[in-house]
Amino acid sequence: MASVVSDNESDDDNNTSLTSSNSLFLYNLTLQEPSASIKSVHGHFLGKKTEEIVITTSTYLRLYKPDPSTGKLIKLFSQNVFSIIRSVISFRITGNASKDYLAITSDSGNFSILQLDDSGKNLKFVSLFNEPYQKTGIRRLSPGFVIDSDSKGRAIMLSSVEKNNLLYVLNRDHETNKLTISSPLEANRSMILTFTMCGLDVGYDNPIFVSIEVDYGNINNEKRKQLTFYELDLGLNHVIKKSTSLIDESSNFLIHVPGGNDGPSGVLVGCKNFIQYRNFSNKNSKILTLPIPRRIVDYEDNYIITGVVHSIKNSFFFLLQSNLGDLFKVIINYSKSLQVQSMNIKYFDTVPIATSLIILKSGFLFVDSENSDKLFYQFEKLGDDDNEKVFNSHDYFNTSEEIDNLEEISFKTKPLDNLILVDIINSINPVINSQLISSTASNLTELPKILSLCGTNSRSSLKLLENSLTTSELVDSELPQNAVSIWTTKLSSKDEYDKYLILSFIETTLVLTIGENVEEVSNSGFVLDSPTISVQQLGLNSLIQIHTNGIRHLSYLNMDDESQETEPKIVEWFPPAGIKITSAASTNYQVAIGLSNRDLVYFEIDDDEQLIEYSERKEMPGQIISLSLGDIPEGKLRSPFLAVGCNDQTIRILSVDPSSTLELLSVQALSSNASSLIIMSMSGNNTLYVHVGMANGIYVKTILDPITGQLSDTSIRYLGPKGIKLSKLKVDGKECILAMSIKTYIGFMVKNNFKIIPINYKFNLDHGSSFVSEECPSNGIVGIFENNLMIFTIERLSDEFNIESIPLMYTPTRFTNFKKEPNVFYIIESDKNVRGFERKLIGEKENKGKPDKENEYEQFGYDRENDNNVSCLQAININSKELVQHFEFLNNETCLSLSTCYFKEKDMSCLIVGTKSISKSGTSKYYLKTFQEIGNNKIKYLHDTKIDGEAVALIEFDGRLLVGVDNFLRIYEIGKKQLLKKGECQLNCNRIIKILTQGYRIYVGDIRDSIIFVSYKKKNNLFIPFAEDIVKRHTSSFSIIDYDTVIGGDRFGNFWVLRCPRKISKMSDEDLDGNYLMYQDSYLGGTPYRLELVCHFFIEDIPISFDKKSLNISGLNESIIYTGLEGTVGVLIPILVKSELIFFEKLIKLIKKMKEVSVLGRNHLKYRSYYVPMRNVVDGDLCETYLNLTEDEKRKIGIEMDYTVREIEGKIASIRSKFGF
Repeated sequence: MASVVSDNESDDDNNTSLTSSNSLFLYNLTLQEPSASIKSVHGHFLGKKTEEIVITTSTYLRLYKPDPSTGKLIKLFSQNVFSIIRSVISFRITGNASKDYLAITSDSGNFSILQLDDSGKNLKFVSLFNEPYQKTGIRRLSPGFVIDSDSKGRAIMLSSVEKNNLLYVLNRDHETNKLTISSPLEANRSMILTFTMCGLDVGYDNPIFVSIEVDYGNINNEKRKQLTFYELDLGLNHVIKKSTSLIDESSNFLIHVPGGNDGPSGVLVGCKNFIQYRNFSNKNSKILTLPIPRRIVDYEDNYIITGVVHSIKNSFFFLLQSNLGDLFKVIINYSKSLQVQSMNIKYFDTVPIATSLIILKSGFLFVDSENSDKLFYQFEKLGDDDNEKVFNSHDYFNTSEEIDNLEEISFKTKPLDNLILVDIINSINPVINSQLISSTASNLTELPKILSLCGTNSRSSLKLLENSLTTSELVDSELPQNAVSIWTTKLSSKDEYDKYLILSFIETTLVLTIGENVEEVSNSGFVLDSPTISVQQLGLNSLIQIHTNGIRHLSYLNMDDESQETEPKIVEWFPPAGIKITSAASTNYQVAIGLSNRDLVYFEIDDDEQLIEYSERKEMPGQIISLSLGDIPEGKLRSPFLAVGCNDQTIRILSVDPSSTLELLSVQALSSNASSLIIMSMSGNNTLYVHVGMANGIYVKTILDPITGQLSDTSIRYLGPKGIKLSKLKVDGKECILAMSIKTYIGFMVKNNFKIIPINYKFNLDHGSSFVSEECPSNGIVGIFENNLMIFTIERLSDEFNIESIPLMYTPTRFTNFKKEPNVFYIIESDKNVRGFERKLIGEKENKGKPDKENEYEQFGYDRENDNNVSCLQAININSKELVQHFEFLNNETCLSLSTCYFKEKDMSCLIVGTKSISKSGTSKYYLKTFQEIGNNKIKYLHDTKIDGEAVALIEFDGRLLVGVDNFLRIYEIGKKQLLKKGECQLNCNRIIKILTQGYRIYVGDIRDSIIFVSYKKKNNLFIPFAEDIVKRHTSSFSIIDYDTVIGGDRFGNFWVLRCPRKISKMSDEDLDGNYLMYQDSYLGGTPYRLELVCHFFIEDIPISFDKKSLNISGLNESIIYTGLEGTVGVLIPILVKSELIFFEKLIKLIKKMKEVSVLGRNHLKYRSYYVPMRNVVDGDLCETYLNLTEDEKRKIGIEMDYTVREIEGKIASIRSKFGF
């Protein structure tokens, strides 16, 4: 993107606002990566004994590490490659290689080999080779459509869709032990189309690759599929076509058979309803044919779509998946001389349709689902001891025509028998429609949610995405009264687990033991008739309880396992008469308390663990509200700083070093009183921070200089209209902050970037603390809410989206709600060629939810029925997650559109559904079905209106219904028996897919003709199109930014902003009768005026929705949130100040100068300008790569920008936290 300002402009010019200009500048930031994966691979990328899984989407590489003990997948990192990935494999060079590599082809035109770099703070893939072999972009002649390697990692073959094949020879340098790559060898064949390809396992013989091809240049015009074997002669360094044989026309899948000393070698070919074993070694070798068993109730043709081979104990087996999701176990029987004798196949289990299957040596199966969640299973057994029928190839001939009675080759589906589901990676692809619901003023505890219609067929769902951390509840019990505070503590510094749970009430204290049973402690030694302010494990074997009337020091002398039940030695300390303790802070060595007379008292313990008061007390200028002693530095005995919050809206940093005890070091003014303070360093960052929770709900994080005690680099975040309490936590091994306000938040560091994210729990904690026990060794939190005590754990800090799913019946397309009932959403769903649940006339179902076979349908899908469409309308309460109403449509109807409409003339709120019905003769009929709102979250069927085309777009307009029928705009009023057409206008476009309105202006989105602005003249009932786009864009969705500006996306992965010139916009509104606009000459057959392109950017995902709202609980800082078909969630942030624009432009320029942005060698500017040059958009994802640079690289960029590293990181983090998360 070209710079908008010159380097010699003054600072005053740089600080000017951009809002007054006609330009719009956006900052694009990805909040949720796309989840639709291309392929998943596994290997030893870390060079350790454990295996890792790499999930590859179109633009991201995500690395997961399975935990064999818990069965969970731990996300290690994610990396944006700023390129479109075409294919990926993992491989290892023979020899002493300790790590596996990734081989990737992409639109960069390079063949890339990546290795995982774990030498720095952050894991990342680095490129070893980016070998250019083709022009950039994706073309049918460009190799890389499919790639594979031979079993020993000696060669990799790249195939294009047509003609071109390249082969790279890989080796290892004996001196440096580094990977080397040869120049590509060509294996091109003209007029050849390649469908798929794989490398064979031939041991250490010459590498062989096999592909399914079609020769469309055959003289006899016989375009038959053929199986072609290519051999790489390592001695001659040459590729030859070894053999070619005809195969079935339905062949679509290849998987290699283990060879060398591990098996007979060869390949399995997947065809329609059968698989074949073929080998290259002997043309006369036996071809084995094996039918694919069918479901008893479903005789649809079966195809193998993916599979995996797994070697175990000198044997191997295949798991092959059909297009219905059924897994089949295939075993090849062969002799000791490696001669293949027969094949067996049997039904194994049914899982969701996958792009990849991965079997790990630790006994897990990873299913990379094509749609929705990715699943991680554990093998319970290998299916050898069940009663499933085994089919053997001895019973069948070589071709599918000779296989008789396919109906008898069947099986009955069953619930999971051989597999156990142990973990789920939440995914939302494909996103069919979505909407952002912001928090309302009446309920600020509700976080903004993204509602998305996801999935297909029986695995479809309505998903609620919320920026919060997932929790798992362990305990929820009632207390005798409302508690104020809660702590956990160990009795000895050597204890592994917490021993006591202390609850402070308004006037009393309760002490409970933590163990198998939670019981009240009778001899704890605590003061129970006074509220507790703080509890701390002190020294080796001591505890202190700080209560409002004093300090109780409890010493456990000569403590052993049994002495914990004996009463401790007690030493008391009391404040002066009439004085109360108001606040306290402590470490394992120090104690500080604030008294009601504004005195600050400081203690330390001596070698005998006696509490010694410092000789002088410090009087503070205001009442002491909060205190914090910082973390004790490594190798030290005491914390050097004490933070004091007073009621004069300040915090003061005091020294507690022996040479300058209680000496004032710095003062920070606040906007409100500091209700809670914590000094601590965060994991992954040695910087010392002061965390401040204020009474007005603002959270402040500021850096504390470890030498001078000065405060700097303050950042703030509004958490809600309630005072904040802070507590320390440890989650996933990271030091975290627990912040409790109107919602409960956890703050932690990610790559030098501080994040504070709410937790998803049914209660918002009044106070909380960490919890460590034998049953809950990590990630535990104990908290209180009113008179409820709860213990729960945080699942993963890496999962910043909490996703809740509500199952739906069929594939959803649209949803909407009535303004009076914001929590009830009406969803239309349709599917083709399935039988569905029931066949009856339109009407409300008696049962709520799915039928008794819900789990069966969700696992196995619906029964197939050709030329049969099923549709329904469901009303779902997103709060209770319950189905409110259900309407089923018959007569082969398909739901197309949905909208609510308030008919002003009849004072009636209705729901309108556009449908299409196909008769047995093939004729189509189109209807608008009207449902009337009757209250209590209910609707009733009213009537049908027959129309002459597909009504894909519906919207309420001026108290009537506005409908887009093909390329017509029509307006309808409600009638007794049908809707009444009141006006019509034909537009110069193809098919209207979406309509939005503001006032009397109508914005029309067309499937191929971009956006059209239409002015409605109510006086004459006229629709006048007056402005349209210059470019014919294939619109997928759009939304209104302001009266003259819209943002939209197209099906090629771009988003763009269009604006109507102010002069034209003003003229269209001032022409009240439309007489001037009507008689303007059209331009090139369209409207008289054109829209201006303001912004353009390529995101490599089809935009599905745009919402101009706020993601913050405060409702401030509006931005544009978008979702993509592949599961992308992003935010477009307006850049309002010129200095910010200059800063980010220069940062991007220096990052590109410092290193190659894409690990695959793709030019960033060309990537973001894939179809149209990027315009007025800053790539925030690229800016955030600054956080992953080395410290030296960061400093070099900072010097050139005249900023410190901390300031640059702060700006990057600030814009994300302010507008996103």
